[in-house]
Amino acid sequence: MEESNMLVKRESEKCFSLSGELDYLGMIQNRSFDDGLLWEMDKTSYDEKVMNLHVTHLEEEIIKLKDQVENTENQVDDLWGELKWMEEELHNLKEFSKIEIYKLKAQIEESEVKKHDHEISKLVKQLEIANEKLKKSEDENTILRKELENKSCENHELHGQLIEAKENMAESDLELVSGRKHIQILENLVIIYEQEVQKLESKMLDSQDNFSLEKDELHFAIASLLKTKIELTSTLANCVFRNKELENKLRQYEAEKLKQEELHATQQVVLQDENNYLWEELGKRTEDIEAVTKELYMVMIERDEANVKIDRLEAEICTLICEI
Repeated sequence: MEESNMLVKRESEKCFSLSGELDYLGMIQNRSFDDGLLWEMDKTSYDEKVMNLHVTHLEEEIIKLKDQVENTENQVDDLWGELKWMEEELHNLKEFSKIEIYKLKAQIEESEVKKHDHEISKLVKQLEIANEKLKKSEDENTILRKELENKSCENHELHGQLIEAKENMAESDLELVSGRKHIQILENLVIIYEQEVQKLESKMLDSQDNFSLEKDELHFAIASLLKTKIELTSTLANCVFRNKELENKLRQYEAEKLKQEELHATQQVVLQDENNYLWEELGKRTEDIEAVTKELYMVMIERDEANVKIDRLEAEICTLICEI
């Protein structure tokens, strides 16, 4: 818009300068009307100057039209380059988004999820094995408790037998000796049974401690797996959100590309129309130049004829002066 205003301003200034020169030449013409011979000479020079001004003005307009055509062609080339660059950027963005989405999906579906699913299944199997061990240990504990109860009952029975044997010691010496032997045997058995009971109790305590440790380890593993699952879920949600953002950006770039293509098509049509108009104007101006050239040629012929007349008149004037 500013360039068109400047062109209009320049055209108006040139028109004013041309009109000023024509007015000045008109003043010279008016001043030279007194003398017929000088008026004819001034008229010829005036017509020659006017034709030169017209020719100069037409040449300047032709140069301006050529500059405008070059500017429009440069603008079209710039628009084509910008469009190609935007298409390359859009293609690169599409390829990058596809690769990014494929990598994210592959990482989530193939590596992390499978890996953690395998660990979860492995820990579940370990948990099942631990539960089986726990059941076995509980069964062993129940068996040991039953054996302990049996041993306790036997101990009570032995204590009763020992009491009965002590009460019957006075009956006879043989019975006393046999009773002492029997008591010693029973005491040894009681010691053995007590030792076995202590061993069973220590085994039961050890099994309970091992079970509590395994239970704590399994709870810790389950908690860590739940934490990992939450992190993976959050990562998956972030990946899905990022994928949606990339898809939205891709849609925006495609919409901008369509807008740019429509704008480019519109500008191309406008530029084509302007180019056709300029070529038509250039053809017209060329025809005008040819016509002006022909007129100039005719004027030059007339000027030569006028110069001949002037020379003849000057010769006549010289002869008249000589005669005078």
